[in-house]
Amino acid sequence: MIIGYDAKRVFHNWRGLGNYSRDLVTGLKNYFPDNKYLLFSPPIKDERGEIFAEEFGNSNVITPEGFLGKQFPSVWRRNLSNILQKNKVDLFHGLSHEIPYGLRKKGIKSIVTIHDLIFLRYPEYFPWIDRKVYLSKIKHSIKEADQIIAICDQTKMDLINFLNVPESKINVCYQSCHEQYQRGPADSLQVDMIKAKYKLTKNYFLYVGALEERKNILNLIEGVSHFGYGHDLIIVGRENSYKKEIELKIKQMNLDNNVKILTNVPTEDLPALYTGAEVFCFPSFFEGFGIPIIEAMFCETPVLTSQGSCFPEVGGSGAIYIDPHKPFQIGKALYEITNDQSLAESLKLGAKEQVKKFTSSRTNEELYKVYLQVMQG
Repeated sequence: MIIGYDAKRVFHNWRGLGNYSRDLVTGLKNYFPDNKYLLFSPPIKDERGEIFAEEFGNSNVITPEGFLGKQFPSVWRRNLSNILQKNKVDLFHGLSHEIPYGLRKKGIKSIVTIHDLIFLRYPEYFPWIDRKVYLSKIKHSIKEADQIIAICDQTKMDLINFLNVPESKINVCYQSCHEQYQRGPADSLQVDMIKAKYKLTKNYFLYVGALEERKNILNLIEGVSHFGYGHDLIIVGRENSYKKEIELKIKQMNLDNNVKILTNVPTEDLPALYTGAEVFCFPSFFEGFGIPIIEAMFCETPVLTSQGSCFPEVGGSGAIYIDPHKPFQIGKALYEITNDQSLAESLKLGAKEQVKKFTSSRTNEELYKVYLQVMQG
């Protein structure tokens, strides 16, 4: 079987959607090597993207050849059908909400992954034009695709409730995370080296993710202020304009010496950072999945996250759940976890059991079943 992918985010996105895409295509290639996997991407200009292309196999990466395709990659992506047919693609998988036009006419089966419908639930987080574009693309995809992958039950229910998608057309396939987390906690030497590298001299709570309003970092900072000053809070995320609001909140809470923002953390440092944390904090208002939760649980670090959304589905008994709108509740939960050893140990045990749902072997097997179902349908 020849399987094609919209690989824009594989080579151009180094956050959640990019991680999902890279882990998926790498996992399937490793677990089901008898197929041919082709990645269709706009021109690759990022050094990390070039490295991944080489690791995956440059002969399996297809980018625009003509002037128009190189100058207008979004148009090239939406009109891939002829190129897919030329490459004899049997099944096309749109990894993030989109599939090209005209696949049915070319006899090419298709699947699309829908990660979330946050732009419909929380329109205030998105510019008007972005919401219109997202909705247009998703409506086309769910209409034309043979089958839809929802990354959790929450997204499945949102597809049904917001867009009236028939339940029979949706498969829930959980995502995994990078293999480096699935090896389990980092050893004590690695943790000590990471603490020394980032000058972490006290016990610490950890947040990993985007620096943006929806992630609820301001309430997390206030929650830490209610906890007290015995621990530091380490915030890991990419530099952006929202960082200024975070820094202002830190000053308002008099936590300048207790909160550290790290903006240039290599991926390979994260397992040891997770392992060394006393609690991983992810009090987001809403997520499609929340990969950092399972990254932390694979590292056997107790997790604090939010009630509702997909969080109980992902965290299971490996997390404690708070109302993300109540900073005092965040601080209280942090106090309980750090002062009740039996609670912390029960969360670690719950996490070890919960992450069995998210191993690469299991998630790839479940996804491949959908591929076969579509091809046989």
